Amino acid sequence: MNNKQLILKISVCLVVLTALWCGMCVCPSNAHAKSQTTKSASTVFAPQLPISVGRLVLRLPYHLFQRHIQGVPYRAALFEDEMHVGIGRLVAADWQGNFYFYDPTTFGSGMLRCYDKLGKLHESWGPLSIGNVDYMATTKDGHLWIGAREEGFGLGGLPVIMCRQGQKDKTKPLLDWRRKMPNFILSRLAVVAPQFDFTKQWNWGLNFTESAGDKMLLSFTGEDVKSSLGNGSNRIRTRLELLLSSNGKELLDLRISDPLQKQLLPRFSPNGKVWQYDTDLNMNTWKVHKLWLWEDGKEKGAPFIDLQAKEPKWLEVLKLDANQITPAVYFDTQSHFYLLWQRESKSPAKRFVVEGKSRMRDPITMGEGEKALVVLDKTRKPIAYLPWTTTYWEQADNWIKPVPDGSGFYRIQFEEKEARVYFHALPNAVPAKAATPHKAPAKSRRKNSGSATISISAPTYSLPQHKNTSARRRAERL
Repeated sequence: MNNKQLILKISVCLVVLTALWCGMCVCPSNAHAKSQTTKSASTVFAPQLPISVGRLVLRLPYHLFQRHIQGVPYRAALFEDEMHVGIGRLVAADWQGNFYFYDPTTFGSGMLRCYDKLGKLHESWGPLSIGNVDYMATTKDGHLWIGAREEGFGLGGLPVIMCRQGQKDKTKPLLDWRRKMPNFILSRLAVVAPQFDFTKQWNWGLNFTESAGDKMLLSFTGEDVKSSLGNGSNRIRTRLELLLSSNGKELLDLRISDPLQKQLLPRFSPNGKVWQYDTDLNMNTWKVHKLWLWEDGKEKGAPFIDLQAKEPKWLEVLKLDANQITPAVYFDTQSHFYLLWQRESKSPAKRFVVEGKSRMRDPITMGEGEKALVVLDKTRKPIAYLPWTTTYWEQADNWIKPVPDGSGFYRIQFEEKEARVYFHALPNAVPAKAATPHKAPAKSRRKNSGSATISISAPTYSLPQHKNTSARRRAERL
């Protein structure tokens, strides 16, 4: 190889090396710019939800059937057989920031326990003759309204009892309507629906309890047992809503209606606000795609949730399927909206260990196996989010419990050997007043403020006799 050829090859190599060096200097910056553009675009166009991280408050190891009827504090029931089920449940939160846990200790009996935000036992009631608590709500002056689901109390009564913070005898409820409906309610029903005898042959189930601060709203579905004999084609059913004073001594209003009517009761937030509620329920397909929620006295406006249009935009984060239904909505005094979503779960069975005994449990069925929560502020902007979680024992009304003062919410999670209760503080929320551990609050001397009655009345309604249709059967499963 002569000198000219060698010089030529060296020149070519220098050119190539120069090009590569320039490429290393330019291309990464271009790639970085592209990456920054992509990141910026995703930040702008992809909705984001702030995931809420809870603080562990209480750990409750599981227990089976207990010989001591009052049980042991700081334990959670988890037992069942062919006839009975005992599951510890997160049932309520009160205005002082405490939470309530119902712990079945024997079949048909259990203890209601109140814990503060530090997880310390604050107060207990029981043993109460309740198999499981379906619903519970607290009033601002310390009354505890408890949905008491238990058989053997006969027909005609309403499945609800009432206790109070600081009551002396904690083994007996102050009010128990399970054996007989109060006379002041019966007399009102006699005027509204005189063609029916509500004293004996009606079986009532509780739909929900809701606190309006110094008032309590109860919703029931009732069935005339006599009409359901035979093939049940002429079964008579009705929905009954009661607005009561916090102590249950005064009936402020009453509504009775057909449970198959697309007529929904106004909702009440703990600060006494009235919220009108409507959906696009299709009685043939039993699907709901749109939900309206607006303050009483204001315009209905656009849907609060529109699953078909995927509005608001943050719905994309939930990755909802075509069978998704609208969420349950809860309130607090700070105008937060708690949207509880549910859907079917495809997760496998999970192992649970109770006092050394192991068993497998499938997720909850009937479209409630997975749950997610989105919390909105008063401008309806998302401020907290719990992603989809598989639930094995947590029912819809026992997974999360908002604190009425708006400081946050409690959540329960069933692990392999224990139930865990977490507190999730909301951003920029005013914290609840701390409770004094191990001391029952003094008896409330607060008097009724005499505020105006919120009317939920409806005209006298003649209850229909439904044929045995598919729509009626779907309604019976609610």
